[in-house]
Amino acid sequence: MIQSKRSNVNVLQLVSIAVSSNGSSRGVGGPEVRVLESLPFWDQDKVNVFVAYSSDGSLASEMRKYPRWIDFSVSDKKRISTLIELVNIIKKYNINVIHTQGPVYTDFIATIAAKFCGIKNVVTRAVQISDFTCGQFKKNLYLFMDYLTKNFCDSMIAISKSGEECLYIEGCPKDKVSLVYNGSNEEKFIPDTLSSDRPFTIAMFAQMIPHKRHDLLIEALDYSVKLGRDWRLMLVGDGPLRSGIEKQAVDLGCYDKISFLGFQRNTPLLYKKCDVVVLVSDREGLPVTLIEAMASGKPCVASNIAGTSELIEHDVNGLLLDINNKESIYNSLAKLEDAVEQRLLMGEYGYQKFLSTFTISKMVKGYQKAYVDLSKV
Repeated sequence: MIQSKRSNVNVLQLVSIAVSSNGSSRGVGGPEVRVLESLPFWDQDKVNVFVAYSSDGSLASEMRKYPRWIDFSVSDKKRISTLIELVNIIKKYNINVIHTQGPVYTDFIATIAAKFCGIKNVVTRAVQISDFTCGQFKKNLYLFMDYLTKNFCDSMIAISKSGEECLYIEGCPKDKVSLVYNGSNEEKFIPDTLSSDRPFTIAMFAQMIPHKRHDLLIEALDYSVKLGRDWRLMLVGDGPLRSGIEKQAVDLGCYDKISFLGFQRNTPLLYKKCDVVVLVSDREGLPVTLIEAMASGKPCVASNIAGTSELIEHDVNGLLLDINNKESIYNSLAKLEDAVEQRLLMGEYGYQKFLSTFTISKMVKGYQKAYVDLSKV
């Protein structure tokens, strides 16, 4: 039996594994990494954090080392049994607050379970359902579940100012909304601003799914080859589009310039091996990869979209791109290749911004305050 301090708030962090709409794996999701990385930072005198995570998840081998790990998987195909099992977990461990970070169905089922058990629940909302590109029937279903979640949950946490504003626009009661930025482990990442004699190396850390737009980055790399630049590209991450991305690189003739590294846990070492971190997504919440890049002292080149623009200040700690524009990607990367001193200054500014706002300890304090405040209501 897992032991906990009776006077503390018992919190269940319910973490879903990252899957595509057809049920296939799409790599490791941001919430999985954030929950795992946050575990050493909780104040043991205030909260007892339990983690419900599937033994089939990519991070299960690490999660199960945590004394309060519970093997549990949310299934939208076994709705009733999933709800019953979750209710039993809440009762067994005397949970006071349940916290989810998506996807939509996980937030929805946790809200129902919380209401049934008479406890509080917290939902972190990283993306807006209105941005989803699935079929209209499924999208309407998600919007309906999200509507119920926003109205019946006790606390809705946005991870960016733009996300906070979207929650207000979508009708989420303002007294439920707060802002807690994503964070990365300040004890794990060490800034590396030293240049080297290697070819100019670009890295993208992202799941290989449609809205990340790896295809655009491959096109920009191919363009650089045709213009005589000797760039290297590291692609870190996995997902259902990997084979298609590899084929695109082969067809364009730039495959030998790319390292396909798949999912990696030792990302601090990989950040040291690149000069610039790039993210060319069509949409994001508050991308952890850019926070990790800042923590590693690396300049960033990223799409000028909501969330991303709160991390990257154009010409200060990186460059913001026009979306869906391979020429903008190429021009920005070429500018930084030719400006080594500017890259170093951008990296240093980014690191200081990371320390001031985006550490994992600051994120944990924000969540911890939400848990404790709710437990008093």
